[in-house]
Amino acid sequence: MNGRKMKLPKLSTILIAISLILGLILRTPALIITGCGGFVLESFPRLYAKWGRQALHHRAYFSQSYAWPGDSVKLTVELENRSFLPISLLQLWHDVSHHTQVVGVPPAVGGALRQLEHAFRLGMWQRVRRRYTVVCERRGVAKLGPTEIKVTGPLGYGSAYSKRTDETEITIYPRVHALDALRVVPSTLLGPTTLQSFIHEDPLRIRGVREYRPGDPLNRINWKATARAARHMVHVHEPSASREVLFLLNLSSSDVVWFRQDARETEWAIEVVASLGMSLLDGACSVGVLANDYITDVPSSAGPEQMHSFLAALAGTTQFAMVRPSTFLVNALERRHFGTTLVLVTPMLTEELLSAVQLFTLRRVPLRVVYTGSTPSALFDDTSMVWVQKEESEIVP
Repeated sequence: MNGRKMKLPKLSTILIAISLILGLILRTPALIITGCGGFVLESFPRLYAKWGRQALHHRAYFSQSYAWPGDSVKLTVELENRSFLPISLLQLWHDVSHHTQVVGVPPAVGGALRQLEHAFRLGMWQRVRRRYTVVCERRGVAKLGPTEIKVTGPLGYGSAYSKRTDETEITIYPRVHALDALRVVPSTLLGPTTLQSFIHEDPLRIRGVREYRPGDPLNRINWKATARAARHMVHVHEPSASREVLFLLNLSSSDVVWFRQDARETEWAIEVVASLGMSLLDGACSVGVLANDYITDVPSSAGPEQMHSFLAALAGTTQFAMVRPSTFLVNALERRHFGTTLVLVTPMLTEELLSAVQLFTLRRVPLRVVYTGSTPSALFDDTSMVWVQKEESEIVP
């Protein structure tokens, strides 16, 4: 049965009703007064709690919209009683995402859902704020909510419940590793002409500002930014031409799709894409990413906004591969724009996958293969592929 369960009346409610009915039948004032008084005492706390719930304003927010794994952010829970009636007891339960850990809140046991609990007493027109420290543990879109609210009437009698489905979220980027730790150089990965296309800058297109470095021309100094930052800042110009790169992220670590893969292999592949993409974006390349989960799809572009879009898409990438790797490659070939270099990042190598790679060679489409598996593969060819093994590396937030 999917509907709500029928609530049985309380014993006190039954006794009050009997007293009132007998008083009316027997015409006994004492019973009538007792029934009416009991009805008022029974109903008033519930109405009081319902009124307090409607007059309650609730808001929860993080101190920032994105973070890196290991960062600590502030969570603020704000409650306001917009009524002249005080609330004697207010309880809230927030569902907490498994991507974060609230300092002071014990972790959930097993796979149970973690909850953040509050208890308040609000006077009339009173506003209360509570702040918590939240540690971002791993990549993902961390959410706080839905929220269950319980308002209790005076002296603990009567209560009103409500559930709010609005959620507060923060995007936790994937870990980004230094290229020295990955032992990968973008110029060798994408070909010898990768960096030649954006050596010359366009002086008419200003990209942003950065701190002054020895050797920068003095006519590039941005005096307004220098005054605000209290140190010399210079203009950064857009490149006259840029290389367009599209990462093809294979989330499957086996030939079976529609199945949860090895989480460690998948996470490492995502971190490799994030690290290489960040390096290329810093080098003024246009970078995008496409994964076989039907969710991650960011067209190639450049600039500071693209950096956020690129990392946010990888933060929301699932660990479910919905398309076979070979089919995913063929579909990506059809969507490729002219002049785009494709980089396949995969935690597995199979004959079927390499057959699809050969199709790119036949069509003279530039495709680089980055293998991120933890174990050696007999199909790995060091002349045309790059193997990025997982090691302890420095996190560059």
